[in-house]
Amino acid sequence: MKRLLIIISTVSFMFADSPVGNWKLFGLTVDYFDIARADATVALSDSYGFGITVPVATIPAGLVFNHTPRGPWGDLDLQAAGVNLNVNLYPDGTGVVGEGSYYPDIDLIPGTCITSGQIFPITDSFNWETDEGQDGNMFPYVNILGIPSSNADAGALAYGLGVNGSGVFDNWGSGSVHIPTPSVLPGIFTADGTVLSYPAAYGGVTAGTWGGYYRQEPAMQASNMPSNNGAPIDFILEWNAIDGPESESGLGDDLDVDEDGDGTEFDRVFGLPYISATYVNNTNPLCDITTGALTGAGPGLNYPVAGDIVDALGGEAAVGALITGLCLEGTAASVDAMCQAAGGPTEFVYGSCLDGVEDAVEGQCLGADLDGDGVGTPVEAVTGLCFDASQSDDFAAACDYYGAANALIATCLQLGFDEETCAAAGEQGIGGVEAYCLYATGGYTCEQAGISQCSVLTNPDFAFGLCGTLAASLTESETCDEWAASFDDDFLNEQAAAVLGATCTDYAAATTGLPWGAPEYCGAFAEGAADEAFAVQTGLTCTEYGASYVGMCVESVGFANDMYLMDPSLENWGMFLTYNAASVQQYQAAGYDLATIAYYFPELFVNDSTHDFDPSCYYTGEACSGRLVMNFAPLCIPEVEAHQIVAEFVDLSQLDCDGTGDVAGGFDDLNGDGVWDEEYEGASGDGVVNVVDVIRLIAHILGDNPLGGWLLCEADVTGDGVINVVDVVAMVNLILGGNGLGSDDATEATIVDNGTSVSIMTDGYVGGIDMIVEFNGQFDIALDDKFIGDVSISENTAHILLVGLNKDDLNRENIEGTIFDYTGDILSISQEVANSREMIDNVTFSDGMPSGYEISSAYPNPFNPSTSFEMRLYEASNLTVKVYNLTGQLVDVIAEGNFTADTHTFTWNAENLASGVYFISTQIGSNVENQKVMLIK
Repeated sequence: MKRLLIIISTVSFMFADSPVGNWKLFGLTVDYFDIARADATVALSDSYGFGITVPVATIPAGLVFNHTPRGPWGDLDLQAAGVNLNVNLYPDGTGVVGEGSYYPDIDLIPGTCITSGQIFPITDSFNWETDEGQDGNMFPYVNILGIPSSNADAGALAYGLGVNGSGVFDNWGSGSVHIPTPSVLPGIFTADGTVLSYPAAYGGVTAGTWGGYYRQEPAMQASNMPSNNGAPIDFILEWNAIDGPESESGLGDDLDVDEDGDGTEFDRVFGLPYISATYVNNTNPLCDITTGALTGAGPGLNYPVAGDIVDALGGEAAVGALITGLCLEGTAASVDAMCQAAGGPTEFVYGSCLDGVEDAVEGQCLGADLDGDGVGTPVEAVTGLCFDASQSDDFAAACDYYGAANALIATCLQLGFDEETCAAAGEQGIGGVEAYCLYATGGYTCEQAGISQCSVLTNPDFAFGLCGTLAASLTESETCDEWAASFDDDFLNEQAAAVLGATCTDYAAATTGLPWGAPEYCGAFAEGAADEAFAVQTGLTCTEYGASYVGMCVESVGFANDMYLMDPSLENWGMFLTYNAASVQQYQAAGYDLATIAYYFPELFVNDSTHDFDPSCYYTGEACSGRLVMNFAPLCIPEVEAHQIVAEFVDLSQLDCDGTGDVAGGFDDLNGDGVWDEEYEGASGDGVVNVVDVIRLIAHILGDNPLGGWLLCEADVTGDGVINVVDVVAMVNLILGGNGLGSDDATEATIVDNGTSVSIMTDGYVGGIDMIVEFNGQFDIALDDKFIGDVSISENTAHILLVGLNKDDLNRENIEGTIFDYTGDILSISQEVANSREMIDNVTFSDGMPSGYEISSAYPNPFNPSTSFEMRLYEASNLTVKVYNLTGQLVDVIAEGNFTADTHTFTWNAENLASGVYFISTQIGSNVENQKVMLIK
């Protein structure tokens, strides 16, 4: 049977409301939904090898347990991510994804239980169909699972578009169909219990529909992808699918093999690489609820906490109430313990008051920065206090009344020094005063000179120098902390009056209203004082602390493998799984009750959640304790995947390329190791037009490796919207610098088949031949190896393309003589022959071609919906008149049989076919005549 030559790989025009065209991806949103097809348990194990395993979640079969969105991506996002998709949809219902295409997907990393989003290089061929019954339909509001659509055009006008036969993408139909729930699922439901579909055995079908939708019109609307900033698009495609026999997805590489061994045809496995965890600020002591903000000693949480703890505990308000309660409870327990240790509430308040005064003294010391270096010292503090006292009215009055020496001693005592030290200070100070008088009067004492010692002591310049000297000689403390601690309680008690308006003794008695030495009152006192005690330490009451905890401390909910495990039932251990808590649980698992465990191992009931467990305790002999760090190992979950894809495209013509012939896109470094992976071409040319580009274009025309996107655009060297042998010849002319272009071009050619070889005779230069040979049975072919070219054989058809470029010396050469030798039986030959500039119309076939007929050209052409031609037979002949599409598929038989010698008129009505290019093939005996016609609706 005759198969027509396929020479057109693109159509230069588009049809409104038709998917036909050459499209480049411009925007993309992909949503993957993972549904467990078998029960799975998520568990944490300790990081130390103790064998502690704690189940934290169950994923039941049928649960939509994961949603992975990819996008929305605009053009720049796609380029940055390395995503490129070149799709050519031909009028005959076929399509290809061209070389240089890269598409996002999620897949299991081999040998692991980790599913990762990746960008895959793809090429593909497929069939497509439209459903006229879907005209006037719309993009659906929900995806195939019944979950709200991610398509911003949901509800807008759309038409049905189906795809099948793809080696990369799902199959999907052109109609909206509710298909049965996948047989391996007991229904489909969400985490909140919403049932999306029931089991197929009970008639369950998908809540949404399986199918594809599109809308196409030049610059029809603005892009819905935010980063495209409203740029116009020409084509929108959406499809929804779920793993199963309808889509042929999720069934493994071999549809007939149970690859995961579960007894079903479904083989997709999702690798859960990590689980959600809450990250808590570990620099703010208030965020570490395990240590208690009163102590301020916690190192913070070094790891996240498993799960979304805010959600798990009931929301932000619930967390606030919990933190407030823990704060009051923990602070009260801390105050109670300190109160008991102090001997009662009054003693505790008294001691706390003294501690506060001591802290104030230390703070005053740290702030006494006299030399400007930013750090105060005890000497500077004493110097400042001494100088301030010397300038006061009280000191001047005391000096006049008691004398200079006694005033110095009294001031020294007021600063907290002991009597012995102050006596020495008085003696040293008076000595300094007398030295000043001797120096100032030339050898007279103050009394001899009539100078009052008090006037010298209150002189600012003298007083500052004297105070500095006294401070340096009398202050023994090196640090402010040491200096503040050197004061006795009586001194601090008296100093409290300046801050509180009462001594610590009076303040304690007034605050507690309780007798001294009554520790039995500590519990009640602690409960009442907890909020104030916490506020004194942190500046926040427990209520304020709880209300602000989430905003102040919860940084994010992300993913992790190492984490703490928090459980409200572990209240005794700060709600964390700790060494002590786990030890108690292990004793319980061995059959011991809590009372027995507490009796023999009371240390295990100590809250050890304030620090991480350190396994070195086994070697140092120290008591083991602390929060356990738990680990989640990636989990393989048998699954069914549903997905929704929304893709926006622009017409290839918008790429505005120049048809340079640069169709070999170099190579892409797929794994980032700096080495180009030669099996995958990039999305654009390599900047050079050479023999590599010629070979690449030949592969495209032969259908072995279709071009797409920018590369396909650059392949149209002649700019006529058709990619064929003329473009290959033009590319050769470019490489050779136009040498010989148009000179001695052939205007006619004859193809000769002598039974063992096929040759060509011409009246001039032939630059290229594109030929399809249909054969019967065993067929072997050997091309003339002098020229650049190739052959592609599929079933009983050989597709040959040769160009006049000598492969040995890369010179322009006329294709004449033998094209190929063969053994076998040739049924028919179709060909197109080009000279250096254009296709040769006058091509005949020699050896027995009858001269007893004439065939007119079809008219009208282009046509809609019918065209006609005449055939004049000079003798009775057997003939067939058939119509083929671009891929060589037979689409109609116009006439067949023995016809008398006469003039016969043939009419072809194509009202049921899609717009596009077709070939009318007339065979008379063994001779074939082809006409190209174009149907435009």
